[in-house]
Amino acid sequence: MYIEKLTTNNGLQSNNIISSIEDSINYYVISDAGLDVVIKSGRSLSAWITYSGGFTCVAQDSTYLYLGTLDAGVKRISKVLLSGNSTSSLSDFLSTTSTPSIDSNTINCVDIDTNLLIATANGINYYNGSSLYTKTYSGGINFCVLSVAKLYYSTYGAGLYYKNGLPTANSWSATGVYSNPTFSISNNINCFVVITNGSSVDSNSNKIGLGTDNGIYIIDSDETSSLANATITHLDTLAGGLLNTTYLKTDNTYLYSRNNLENLATLMEDNFNDNSIDTTKWTVTSWNGTSVIEQNNRLELTGGGSWQTSGIIGSYGSDGTVYTEFKCRVSFSSPQCMIGIKNSLTYYSSGLNIQFWSGGVMYMYSTAQGLSSMTYDSTKIYNIRITYYNNILAAYLQSDEDATYNVEVPIYAWEGSGNSILYPCVNMYSGSMYVDNVIYTKGVITPYNGFNYIKLADNSVTTYLDI
Repeated sequence: MYIEKLTTNNGLQSNNIISSIEDSINYYVISDAGLDVVIKSGRSLSAWITYSGGFTCVAQDSTYLYLGTLDAGVKRISKVLLSGNSTSSLSDFLSTTSTPSIDSNTINCVDIDTNLLIATANGINYYNGSSLYTKTYSGGINFCVLSVAKLYYSTYGAGLYYKNGLPTANSWSATGVYSNPTFSISNNINCFVVITNGSSVDSNSNKIGLGTDNGIYIIDSDETSSLANATITHLDTLAGGLLNTTYLKTDNTYLYSRNNLENLATLMEDNFNDNSIDTTKWTVTSWNGTSVIEQNNRLELTGGGSWQTSGIIGSYGSDGTVYTEFKCRVSFSSPQCMIGIKNSLTYYSSGLNIQFWSGGVMYMYSTAQGLSSMTYDSTKIYNIRITYYNNILAAYLQSDEDATYNVEVPIYAWEGSGNSILYPCVNMYSGSMYVDNVIYTKGVITPYNGFNYIKLADNSVTTYLDI
């Protein structure tokens, strides 16, 4: 296989490429320096736009390129004006001061299918050429796709939103908009593609692909909020690593993906199987009638009515500049307890916790964000994974007894310094909790040196290009 490489050495303004699209004649490459137009035949540079800070995204129709910016809304340029230095031909299109106006000048994604769908730092915007309809989402929208009167979009950590039918002034915020939290996908969706218009389940549905931090999900049928009739395929073990899918594209025969792998090193591991707490790994607090005991191949904690009286915290900290992961298995008896990652050796301090209370109420707690309530089954055993990377903390919870029960907790931004030392922590308030299979790891997420293709007929996976 012959690979051509385009860099600053042969004309590009920057090697920090954000994205690219193509038509029958050109490649349109956006970077942190602007836009480069490369002719497919001969791979020569035909035009460029220099833009301070670069562009965040690019979309096209037959006439225009639409370019998202960090702080100036959506820019536009006619393709016929692209020749040589075309910076002066770039024009303002949609912003917070245009008429009509969008809800933010920070553009995360633009997609077009006759009309425009725009994801911003504040929400989602639909523009039909004359009217613009906006729906606000806390945390903003990180990607959007418009496909034959169906709208898909996601705010990072909250799953996939889907609207069947184009927005109008009366229906955008209520009718037909929903997320899909009821089936087991990762809520951290990085990219999305419509594989086919029409699925094997329902001709009115689409077959879609989701690239997430927990692998690739191929969903055959998007028509109902519960996806009760959908066929869902999860691919999560490519190249033997933990898969973080950052790019998806399809030609209807294959689904192409690019991934980052988490190369992790174990800081600490403990199965609690020798009836003696390893004090080189853990610092233990227990007083006022509470207990922290290693027995029955597990750690058993009993609370005494205070967060400060019964707990255990890891002695090994992870540098907050790298990926950090805390995994364990837990079960309960009438609990009020928490499990989390701390940037302090104090049990109840700044950080992110999952809190389990008796009666089946579970909370995600962040010092910066407060409590977010969900439910769980206190009679079950759970596998827990808490991760931290790039100032983002996330938590995942899955029943050890029922693989179909899966809860993914919304993501919260870390309120401390990115250089904080992070420690695993388990803390009791009341009741009892039992912990085993602790693994605490850290590592650097590095770009995987290849692409994968998935044959859609049988979902077989092949790594086909090393670069």
